[in-house]
Amino acid sequence: MNQTEFKARVKTIIRKEEKWTMLTVGLTGEKNKTATCLVFFPFDFKDGLIYKWKGVFESSPKNNNKIFKVSEVYIENKLEEEDYVELFSSKLFPSITKTDANKILSHFKDPIKTIIDNENEFRSKIKLSADKTEIVIQKVKEHYKLQEVIEFFSINKLNQNVLAIYAKKYMQDSELITKKFKEDNFIDLVKVNYFPFDDAMNIYLAYNNNKVDNIALSWYGWFSIKKYLEESGHSYVNLEKALDLANTATGKNTQEILSAFIEYAKKNKVLIFNDKKIYTPESFRHEQTIAESINQINNQSIQKQNEKDVSQFFDFYNKSNKFSLNTEQRKAIKSFLDNPVSIINGGPGTGKSTLIDAIVKSADELLGIKDYAILCPTGRAASRIRDMFSLNAKTFHSYLVINNEEAEYEISNAGIDADLLIIDEAVMAYAALFQYLLNKSKGVKRIVILGDVNQLPSIGIGNVFSDLIESNKIVTTTLVENNRVKGASIVELANKISNSSVEINDLVDTVDLKFISDIDNQNFYKMLTAEYYKGLPSDLQKSIEHIQVISPFYGKEKDRGINAINKHLQEINTSKSEIKSRFKLNDKTMFTKNDYEIELYNGDISYVIDIDNIGSSKKQVVKIKSKDREIEIKGESLKELTLAYATSVHKVQGGEYNKIIFVLDPSNWNTRNRISKETIYTAITRAKSELIIFADKNDFLNACSKKTEKRNTTLSKLIK
Repeated sequence: MNQTEFKARVKTIIRKEEKWTMLTVGLTGEKNKTATCLVFFPFDFKDGLIYKWKGVFESSPKNNNKIFKVSEVYIENKLEEEDYVELFSSKLFPSITKTDANKILSHFKDPIKTIIDNENEFRSKIKLSADKTEIVIQKVKEHYKLQEVIEFFSINKLNQNVLAIYAKKYMQDSELITKKFKEDNFIDLVKVNYFPFDDAMNIYLAYNNNKVDNIALSWYGWFSIKKYLEESGHSYVNLEKALDLANTATGKNTQEILSAFIEYAKKNKVLIFNDKKIYTPESFRHEQTIAESINQINNQSIQKQNEKDVSQFFDFYNKSNKFSLNTEQRKAIKSFLDNPVSIINGGPGTGKSTLIDAIVKSADELLGIKDYAILCPTGRAASRIRDMFSLNAKTFHSYLVINNEEAEYEISNAGIDADLLIIDEAVMAYAALFQYLLNKSKGVKRIVILGDVNQLPSIGIGNVFSDLIESNKIVTTTLVENNRVKGASIVELANKISNSSVEINDLVDTVDLKFISDIDNQNFYKMLTAEYYKGLPSDLQKSIEHIQVISPFYGKEKDRGINAINKHLQEINTSKSEIKSRFKLNDKTMFTKNDYEIELYNGDISYVIDIDNIGSSKKQVVKIKSKDREIEIKGESLKELTLAYATSVHKVQGGEYNKIIFVLDPSNWNTRNRISKETIYTAITRAKSELIIFADKNDFLNACSKKTEKRNTTLSKLIK
């Protein structure tokens, strides 16, 4: 297909995404003629500049209108006289008028070239005020000095957002910028500026004649290993696996990759080679730093508490709370009092939350420790502790004040004024996050780590909670005794699942547990609706905290996955809005990212109280209510708001509901092949008093017989 090219300036950006932009342009020299362009690579367009566009016109499949698919675009610096007048009098050149533009053209046929080649000549001949002269010079240099580099980026379809950052960083110095792009610049691009790895590699290859040399091979190895570790949770790979991953990424043979690893990756610490294991620098550092922090605190000498004082505290606490701490709970508190670092491991109903309250009070009463930090993985978990005990609990992320969750955490190096650090639901803290929690907490005297080792491990590299227990170097109290009256049979089933002793005869209905199987889709949704609304509080806030549907998979439109269940339950919602939206009033929603400006965190639940458009535009704002806060969600943040009648196991981990409906779709291949007992255990232990399970009993038992693959980590061996 023949390429078309034309000159045009940007009129309207219709839509801009990370990897593509749709925009309307006005063609120069042809009054009122426009084109709709689609650019499938990142480009930082400036309003007012004239660009040269290359590509092909194609018909839109929606309305048969012509769309220009752009293959190359770059700033045009060979302009006609009228183009110069429009350019210099545009808002790109503040305070410059058309009269000023004509003065410039009366002296120079090509003022852009003159300024780039010899700005002093431009100064000496131009008849403008000094301020206006400097504005013209600075703006021309800003937009045109890098013309050759911009064209190179455009022809090779490189991410121009990278160039924009480097242009600012290196003062528009094209030679220095080119030099940087030819060098091993991956740490700065990927780890400092957070650009996607593919963008960094494409730039390096383009500037080095697309030669996959030792530098490129080493970084391909780093990226493929990093990706594998993030997906698997392992903290290292062996050499064979590392070579296989790099081979898949590059197509190079084993000997070439091995040579690159030895000659470049090892020497320059692109990868860390230690004891026949290969780590990324990040995965190695996280485990090493956790171990150093834990060892430093745990090896301090602690004076044992007087038994009489401890006994008196227990009596006081029991009387104040009108219940008695059981033997296991007393043991856990005693271990905390007598050790700098202690672990409390326990399943549902064993009283871990109560122990947090008792530990804070015993620290105050017996150790004189009044300053504490209680950290939880989710806002819901932190809120539960605040509501139950009036204790100041925070989420991991709000405590760290993380600015960028897509890459390495940007956190303050300043420590906290707390002597006691309590980390709840620690099984959810991956190695990087755990390291940052400890780094932020330098100076603490005691650490208590609580969790349930039988739950799903964290999403992310490492298996910190399990590793700390397996080290046998940290005193650990395991809670077994069930303190719940309601939901006793749920706890009993969970224990049998964790012990791998569950049988078909255990899958029977009780007062708080119902098992529903062998039904078609029509009856499934009919029964699901009935169970969802049975006993549902009329108060919306109470209703979203009362019940949660859980499914392990998002699935397709007509199955029993998260998306289909959400769509069905939303249709049951009779609330209406005059504005077209993917939400309805009163919809149960969840925020899926950490947003520190509006103080919403991944997993926070809410409900919709209003839907509106901003002014005369069609940009939507959805107002939600979460607890007692009303929050407007708009712009890019709307993408992070989703329906939450049903959600995944990981999204509800760390939270509890009175009633859980757990769904295993018998038609989904993953149900029989990918679900593990940790998935089942984590899902059903979110229920405090009532559990409804929709599943084929054989599928359920099959999943309970599968254990999640043990992660390859080294933290347990580093704890001394």
